[in-house]
Amino acid sequence: MRKNQVTTIVIEIAIGLLLLLGLLFGILRYNTEQNMIEMGKTIAYSTLKSYENTALSDSAFVSTFNTQNKHIAIVSRSGDVLANSNPTDKLENPLTMEEFMDIDSPIFRYSENLEKKMLYIVLESRGNFIRVSISMSNQLNRYYTLALYATLLGTVFLIFMVTVLNLERRKYQRDLSTLLLDIHNKQTNSSYQIKETEYDDLNEIIWLLNKIMPVTNIDSKETLRILLNEMNQGILLVNSNQEIVLTNKISNDLINLKEGEKVMFQIRDKDVYESISEATKKNINETITLDYKDKHVTVLVKSVQSPLLNKNTDKLGVLVILVDDTERYILDKNKRDFFANASHELRSPLTSISGSAELINLDMVNLETQKQLSQQIMDNVNIMNNLINDMLELSKLQSNPPKIYHKNNLKQIMTQTIENLKFKLEEKMIDLKLDLDEVEYIGSEQDFRSLFKNLIENAIKYNKQNGSITINIKQKGPGFIFMVKDTGIGISKENQARVFERFYQVDKDRNLSLKGTGLGLSIVKHIVILYKGTIRLESALNEGTTMTVELP
Repeated sequence: MRKNQVTTIVIEIAIGLLLLLGLLFGILRYNTEQNMIEMGKTIAYSTLKSYENTALSDSAFVSTFNTQNKHIAIVSRSGDVLANSNPTDKLENPLTMEEFMDIDSPIFRYSENLEKKMLYIVLESRGNFIRVSISMSNQLNRYYTLALYATLLGTVFLIFMVTVLNLERRKYQRDLSTLLLDIHNKQTNSSYQIKETEYDDLNEIIWLLNKIMPVTNIDSKETLRILLNEMNQGILLVNSNQEIVLTNKISNDLINLKEGEKVMFQIRDKDVYESISEATKKNINETITLDYKDKHVTVLVKSVQSPLLNKNTDKLGVLVILVDDTERYILDKNKRDFFANASHELRSPLTSISGSAELINLDMVNLETQKQLSQQIMDNVNIMNNLINDMLELSKLQSNPPKIYHKNNLKQIMTQTIENLKFKLEEKMIDLKLDLDEVEYIGSEQDFRSLFKNLIENAIKYNKQNGSITINIKQKGPGFIFMVKDTGIGISKENQARVFERFYQVDKDRNLSLKGTGLGLSIVKHIVILYKGTIRLESALNEGTTMTVELP
């Protein structure tokens, strides 16, 4: 692991932390303001209703609302202050204030008299203006405290990662330098045993060196080539004249190279060539990223002091290591997209839960409304729970953990799945048609339950009232074919290619009431891939959808 690679990883981690913290702070700030607005509206409309029904004078009425964080003022249409529960807040020329210019709209602004940020809402009743003002100090203090703790935690984590990566880099460099020296010793003394390291990829080379070199008569270059071809990284040796001395199979696969040719005629990337050229003149150790065709390659360039490469000059040889990071690059991008999508999906239920809980906590709603808000909280918790369960299941499928496989009766699993979905079928009055063979298949029972549940649940969710669903399971050789056909709303041609993406939902705004997570078909796709099967989608708008899964 090279110094520049460590720096790149640290920068990526730092950027990821900043993006995540920024996203979390943005969501938290947005939630705080939305909760304040909802709370302010509730208080304002409650005050308006009380004012319209009270027999008290204006002064007596506002005195009942005198609290530390909430104040009421009544102003006439001509701008006279008829009553104010907070004498400290002097209302001079109130009709020129921002909140009086935008009636019935929540306004956030800093109060010069109170020296703090306030939320104001002005309503109109009985020929007067009623202004409700609420302090934001407590909510903002909680926000700033959480932001401080999160920033400190992120900083500590970043420092820890920098320390660990630097230690690992230094250790790997020491072991690699020792290995190069031991190879030279092995060439002059066949009985010399190269010592193992803590790195498996280096130990494979060491094992081959200790086994092959003493008993073969091939020259050292060919021996080294055999060993290098066993590595999972591309290796390139360049002498002090900038000529390519030795390559291995992976380096040729990544970048087509010819031994004996000058580097400048073989490597077209300007940064890589200049780095190799500079490495022959002075001792350097750096990392460069290279996009070559459809590959994302990390290039490690290191100066090497060796008589075999120096060609009797005062210049240095160069060791170039090529690492195919395409898979990791794509994985990192998918992770970033996944976290962004997950944060977006969780924000709406979190906002609703936070707002409802705060209204209940501040005792600002009556008993009936409390029950309604409590039900909303439970519904949103259920949405979040389903989303988290689907994310965990998808994560397990992608990591492909070891599972206990046994023979499963698919007809029995299907019957149990339909029984669990019976309420949803009856709710839409869907006619269910079954044609199930007695199929036994070796695998994980949970995988088949998820496969059946997600496809049938989609067929119900996107079906029409009084529609129908046809389900078939047919034996095909050692495998089986599972088909679900519905008479639902269908999927347009342009959307069919994307329905298996994570969090993708067709016309999501229209289907908010369906409360889907957008992960069901992605889970189905990964189960099919796990069992080396195929899935086929046939659909047309307003004509229904047919999903066919075939497992070998």
